[in-house]
Amino acid sequence: MRYRYIAIAAALLFSLVSCAQTTEPPPKVKALVVEGATNVSIHPLDDGGWQVTFDLCAAWPAKDFLEYLRKHMRDSNYLPDRLGEKGVWSWDEHLDTSKKDEAYVRQYIAPWSTIAGKQTALVSLQYFRLAKNDWDDKLRVYIILR
Repeated sequence: MRYRYIAIAAALLFSLVSCAQTTEPPPKVKALVVEGATNVSIHPLDDGGWQVTFDLCAAWPAKDFLEYLRKHMRDSNYLPDRLGEKGVWSWDEHLDTSKKDEAYVRQYIAPWSTIAGKQTALVSLQYFRLAKNDWDDKLRVYIILR
């Protein structure tokens, strides 16, 4: 009889863990993924936040997507943080030395906070190219939302 209770408890625990792993992202997280996105990945983080990644065909500097993202974040009551000495967001281009072949990255990073100053989101947009190739329109989007 004792083993039966242990088996039932184990089954309940397994079902609770299974449910926790299939947590559905809230609508404000799903809304970050725009129409036409590919390779979409949405994962919960240990701190209760969400990590969203996807690819998007968008010519640099991705003005339409940036406008959509800014509107969505402001509508969710998030405020843009100031960055660096310039105090503005901008695209940065740098050499990626982690790759075997010479590669370049165009990157845009934007943190967002609540009115109380708590950082709630970090957005990184990236275009990649190998030195021998031209830039293409494949934008890689990384978003962490808390």
